[in-house]
Formats: sequence, structure tokens, C-alpha cells
Amino acid sequence: MSRAFVAFLVGSVLGLACSQPVDLILETSDPAALEDAGTFDAVARAVRGRLAATGMTPESVRLERNTLIVRLSNSPLPDQLPLLEPLLARAGRLEFRIVTDDGDASDLDLGAERDEVVGRIAGEMTLEALNAELAARPARPNSWQWYRRRDAAESEPLPLLDANAVHPGKHWSFGTNDLSKVYMTLDQTAYLAVGFELLPERMDAFASFTGNYVGRQLAVVLDGEVLSAPRIDEALPGRGVIRGKRDMDDARVLMGVLRGGVLLQPLRVRTIRPVK
Repeated sequence: MSRAFVAFLVGSVLGLACSQPVDLILETSDPAALEDAGTFDAVARAVRGRLAATGMTPESVRLERNTLIVRLSNSPLPDQLPLLEPLLARAGRLEFRIVTDDGDASDLDLGAERDEVVGRIAGEMTLEALNAELAARPARPNSWQWYRRRDAAESEPLPLLDANAVHPGKHWSFGTNDLSKVYMTLDQTAYLAVGFELLPERMDAFASFTGNYVGRQLAVVLDGEVLSAPRIDEALPGRGVIRGKRDMDDARVLMGVLRGGVLLQPLRVRTIRPVK
């Protein structure tokens, strides 16, 4: 985090600069790609949506040299400032996958593969590289991969089934762009959670998908990380709740990421400057 950003943070906490327009200066990993109009529009749309979902007021987005500049009609409030980095760093690719069990593994010993995965990760091999190696093995089903778990150590991954690959033609692949509504709520234990509803045209497919796997665990995955994996007790009619014992900032970031949509490039906050 830059000195200018820290200084702005301190000033905002003291209430010195909360009502004037500011420019949010963002660094991108691939500025050349943003010169394509379609890519720029998609990134700008996601940035606006994410900031607006958390109460900020984006007026415009422009590309200037190697930075993306977002004009906000008011400077972020002190409780919004900690949201900026995590809000703009995630791609926001949501998936719904079924936790693999022995029945999905056919003749493969799932427990033995789990032990191998845990051991290889302990040896500092990444899950991405390991999944690619496993997929290349002869006779090994490629309908599942190993995923990180948000609430567990790196050494405790989960094997997740791609139901769309197992049942081609059923369109059982659901992602961020299939959501029509995202909101903050409470789960059954009164922890903050994020609720969602799918687009009307995708609700029947989601009900069919979850109904086919009643009794199994449904993993909610964001950017390759399992956020939660509740048991499916009955077919879900196109809506659900993402649990996980979240604090307020975490829930607001997740809501903002899902409302804003997929961000094609991760962004980093360089600084915030007042508009002269």
C-alpha cells in the first residue's frame, strides 16, 4: 500500500476529506489489453458495479497511460476504504460443484489419491500443477479436480465434481453471470452470509441440478477456492445462501464482487487523489 494511500486513509478517518470528488488510481497487470474496447468496457462495468454495490459512487472510468482512473463523486468513507483492495483484486468467477465421493471415482481409490494430493502439496506442489498432472493419467476420470478450502489449511483440499461434464447437454454449469440478485443476510446460526438468486431462465436448471444430487454436498467456489459446502437436503429453486462465518467487511466484499460480475484483470489500488 502506497504512502499516499495511507495518508488518505488517515485523513478520511479524521473526517478531513469525505465530501469532495476524488480519483481512484488503479494499476492493472496488463494495460495493453485494456486498449481493446470490449475488454475495457467489461472491466469498467465490473469496477463500477463492485464499487456501487458497497455504497461508493463511481461517475466515470478512463484509461490513462498504464493506470485505470475511476472518478468517485465522493471520497470513500472510513469503513469503505478497507474494502477497496480485496474488492478489486478478485476475478469473481463463481462455480457450483458437487463434492466427489467414492461412487464418482469408479475403480479409482479416492482415499489413496487424497493422500497423494496432501503429500504432494506438503512438498510445495501447487494444486493447479497437480490437477493437470492427474488429468493426464490414463484411465483416470477427468470429471473432478482438487480445490482449496477457504476455512481449512492448504493441506486439506476437496475433490469437486463437474456435473456439467458428467451430464452433458443438461447445462448444469452456473456462474457469476447467471445471478440476478445478490444481497446480505443471516444464516441459520445468525452469522452474516450472502444470499443469491439466479436468473429466471436458469432457475429450473438449478433445481434439476441440485435435485439430482440430494444428500450430497454442494460446494460454492469463488476463484478456485471453496467458500462453503453445505449438504443438499432438497432441490433448490434457483436461490441459496453462501455461508462461512463472515465479518461485515468480508460479506460486503463478497456481495460486491458477485454483484459487479467477473473482472477480467485484477487491479491494485495505487492511491486516491482529490480532484482539483
